[in-house]
Amino acid sequence: MSEFHTAAEPQPPVLSGIPPRKSRQGVVAWGENRGTVPSLEASFDGWAKGKPEADVEVMKALLADGIPLITTGDWNQFVTVFTQYSSDGTRGNKTAEEILGTIQTSVG
Repeated sequence: MSEFHTAAEPQPPVLSGIPPRKSRQGVVAWGENRGTVPSLEASFDGWAKGKPEADVEVMKALLADGIPLITTGDWNQFVTVFTQYSSDGTRGNKTAEEILGTIQTSVG
């Protein structure tokens, strides 16, 4: 937990796909000391702090011209189920068709 967060202010969600519900100042501070480039514009300057200037310029160019990855609302559930059952395919316990059928049934 970073110094920024206090007991009265919970840490932003991680890997949940839900943007942090904080003030602009909180979002900017959350961006600092993060390796992953933030998706919120308000967090970018905090992320860029202390990074090599060339890296920052490359990310600015990519973000300016990039297309966001848009997934379905149940993407996290898909990834979870895929991760859970894909090893059965690697081990030869199930066919790809069986695994995809399980995933489709689980995710809907």
